Amino acid sequence: MPGSSFGDNLRAARIERGLSHEELSKSAGIDIATIYRLEAGARQPRLPTVLQLANALGISGSDLIRGL
Repeated sequence: MPGSSFGDNLRAARIERGLSHEELSKSAGIDIATIYRLEAGARQPRLPTVLQLANALGISGSDLIRGL
């Protein structure tokens, strides 16, 4: 997965799957503002958040942190 930051990896995975911020938020059970902050690099996720997002995206947590 391309990207040099967690936010880049998250955005790429979300777009690749055709999900909006709102759809990912609902699927992962994470506040939409948090999704925006993570993608913008304004916030770094904790492990449970990484796993929730990965599960919602149908990928492994290591895919989201690849290249970091």
